[in-house]
Amino acid sequence: MYIFDRSGRHLRTLNALTGATLYSFTYNAQGRLIQIVDGDGNTTVIQRDALGNPTAIVSPFGQRTELTANADGYLETVTDPAAQTYTMTYQAGGLLASFADPRNQKTLFAYDERGRLVRETNAEGGIQTLKEEVLNAGDLRLVDFLDALEITTQYRTEYLSNDDIRRTIAWPDGTQTVSLHQANGTIERVKPDGMVQTMTTGPDPRFGMQTPLLTSTVEKTPSSLTRSTAASRNVSLANPGDITSLTTQTDTFSINGRSSTLTYAAATRTATAVSAAGRQTQTVLDTLGRPTNMQVPGLEPVAFAYDARGRLATMSQGAGGDTRTVTFGYDTAGYLAGITDALGRNASFEYDLAGRVTRQTFPDGREVLFGYDAKGNLTSLTPPGRPAHTFTYTPVDLTAEYIPPDVGAGSNSTRYSYNRDKQLTQVQRPDGKTVTLGYDSAGRLRAIAVPEGTFTYAYHATTGHLSQITAPDGSALSFSYDGSLLTGTAWTGAIAGSVGFAYDNDFRVTSVTVNSANPVAYAYDPDSLLVQAGGLTLSRDAQNGLLTGSALGAVTDTRSYNGFGEPTAYHAAQGATSLLDIAYSRDALGRITQKTETVDGVTATYAYGYDLAGRLVEVKKDGVVQTTWSYDANGNRTHVNGVEIAHYDAQDRMLDYAGATYEYTANGELTKKTQGGQVTEYNYDVLGNLRQVKLPDGRTLDYLTDGQNRRIGKKVNGALVQGFLYQDQLKPVAELDGAGSVVSRFIYATHVNVPDYLVKGGVTYRILTDHLGSPRLVVNTADGTVVQQMDYDAWGKVLLDTNPGFQPFGFAGGLYDRDTGLVRFGARDYEAETGRWTMKDPKPAALDWDNLYAYVSNNPIDIGDSTGLSPLSGGSVGVSNVIPSAQSPYIAPPLAYRQVFLILKHGRQVR
Repeated sequence: MYIFDRSGRHLRTLNALTGATLYSFTYNAQGRLIQIVDGDGNTTVIQRDALGNPTAIVSPFGQRTELTANADGYLETVTDPAAQTYTMTYQAGGLLASFADPRNQKTLFAYDERGRLVRETNAEGGIQTLKEEVLNAGDLRLVDFLDALEITTQYRTEYLSNDDIRRTIAWPDGTQTVSLHQANGTIERVKPDGMVQTMTTGPDPRFGMQTPLLTSTVEKTPSSLTRSTAASRNVSLANPGDITSLTTQTDTFSINGRSSTLTYAAATRTATAVSAAGRQTQTVLDTLGRPTNMQVPGLEPVAFAYDARGRLATMSQGAGGDTRTVTFGYDTAGYLAGITDALGRNASFEYDLAGRVTRQTFPDGREVLFGYDAKGNLTSLTPPGRPAHTFTYTPVDLTAEYIPPDVGAGSNSTRYSYNRDKQLTQVQRPDGKTVTLGYDSAGRLRAIAVPEGTFTYAYHATTGHLSQITAPDGSALSFSYDGSLLTGTAWTGAIAGSVGFAYDNDFRVTSVTVNSANPVAYAYDPDSLLVQAGGLTLSRDAQNGLLTGSALGAVTDTRSYNGFGEPTAYHAAQGATSLLDIAYSRDALGRITQKTETVDGVTATYAYGYDLAGRLVEVKKDGVVQTTWSYDANGNRTHVNGVEIAHYDAQDRMLDYAGATYEYTANGELTKKTQGGQVTEYNYDVLGNLRQVKLPDGRTLDYLTDGQNRRIGKKVNGALVQGFLYQDQLKPVAELDGAGSVVSRFIYATHVNVPDYLVKGGVTYRILTDHLGSPRLVVNTADGTVVQQMDYDAWGKVLLDTNPGFQPFGFAGGLYDRDTGLVRFGARDYEAETGRWTMKDPKPAALDWDNLYAYVSNNPIDIGDSTGLSPLSGGSVGVSNVIPSAQSPYIAPPLAYRQVFLILKHGRQVR
């Protein structure tokens, strides 16, 4: 709530629930703002000269931002605490004419005779233009926006005779979005793909239409699937004439009749959320509206404490000796200075005068350093024990060049080029190969040229959706939709087939088909948590929704958790016969310290040790040390069982390991491994895909990828032996043989990275996995026969496989290639023997200081990485709610993920 005086000056901002003052504002005798005080007493001061012009803003912790005004009183310079200055100039009348950043890169502005902005010119000469035309005596207003390539988007506003307003956006591809704003507050929006949205607003019970509530939304697809949501709010006031005397507020939200509520009780400052399935969560707030306690039934409460300046000081979960507390410390400038975790490990941070992190020190004393240009772009990143990675930027702050540490092999930089609209147009790799991107007249990605040929993209003329991706070899991916819902994907070429999706009125996937046959049905509870996938039924905790068990035929499993929601036990059985039992013990960080597993009646206990950096350093089996590992400063494995075993260059590329030597491309992909005179050769395409392996025995393996950069086929000596169709970007839904026939169908439910069961030859098999998703047993659900058992070492090396090739999944749910020993996770291949990726992390290095080859920061016990890009807690992998997805196909074009990132950041995303 905002409180004003009679002159219209903002005096205070209040929390609408608690009534506490969040901010108060002080003015001088001339009515100018001079001070802002937050609810914790932190004061920001605006200093002014005798004319009233602001000269400085002083933060609560003393940082000064200096301000100067020109002779007309307009703001001329802003200088931050690091003495980096932004400069502004003005036209007559005070319109901003130019804006120069601390790199002295200028943006220029031009206006029409009425003072409205008509042109902006950036530091590279890119011009954006606005044009307005008013017709029909003001009842029709057209505004054209032309980007730097003169691609036009038109905004059309029509004032109708019945007081409705029709707004039309004419997109550059010829499609339109039309919104009708009715006089009664209802908005109907029709999107290019035929989706229709109708939204209605209503008054807030305290503030009326000053703060309107969205009371209903109806969304309808072209096939008439309809999702209706409704919202309402009821309040009770101690004094009906005083809107600040709130005693209770209840918000009710429903989706197609399934209602949930959120009730706030002012007396206890408690917010209680009750889901559609009746699951309750309580949150207690302090007077300023910050959470102090959160309670999910069946789990330990989480408590938050704040210091006198209002900053988070501690976060605790649990009680007694099991309490896990994280502590936050701050420096004199108010920045976060250190974090101490539940084991007492401390990480610390240092900053420059502008508040940017310049040094991060880890619990084991290692440091990573960061450098910036005057604009704040990251220009250098120095990992522990390694030279710096450096970055340069264009005048408009796009990445121009990435330069990794020098390894004495000539140029090793990656260069990026862009068009005037800031879209990526070319990537020049260190090996001299290029990736060139082309766009159509609407600014959409039209082609990607690679050394092998060109990927082309086609779009639906009416909806604008991506309709087809054609690869250089002529194979294609085609897509069909119901409005915004993807209903089908079809492959043509060496791998051929289709996957279809059906939806309910909540827009949830209800069935998945392969080649238009054998639909697998999905069902959900009122909270949209998955409870059935094909023949598999799932049981969930009534209080918190955690998965507690599942059943497929006579094969059942149960799961147990501690108060932190972490798995502690897994039991799978066929009737009364135990198949797989795993029990976990964990430390205060939730890491597994001991695992006891019984497989086929054989029990073994494993104990795991970690160093201060969180890396796995020791494994014991039944009390006896099995293996130890040591690492260099940047996380490269150097010793096994105390013996030096490997060496690395300045880019963390492994040069040798256990007598084997490794060679790489200038871009960092593995090209050759030589061991005992036996040579294995690897060939990657410019998009980061492993395309060919030549084995020492003379066999040649070729891998096929589709237009979304997924591995869809394998050839041995030129003959196709295996194919895959996909449910989304990561999940194979069917395995094909060399003739293109479906040999296995995969059904996902409880894991994001591995199916729960497969159907092969008309027989249903349950895949029993560990917490990471590594298949341990594959069981015939009809008679309990174990058809495959797989055992692994701590890093995922296969120690036992009783039926090689029966199903394609291996360690942590990746695609296991028994010919190479590599495991494919999304964007990269993993070599379990060395615990490393075979190529660098394809994300821009500026996003991640960590070793670009190390697998899951060297903690394979607790963490998995199904994407090859983003490590994820194994506990989360094991108990997640996997709602079947039909991912939009254009989120992962066939381009190396570093380039994908840059496209999504600097290019246009397809609507």
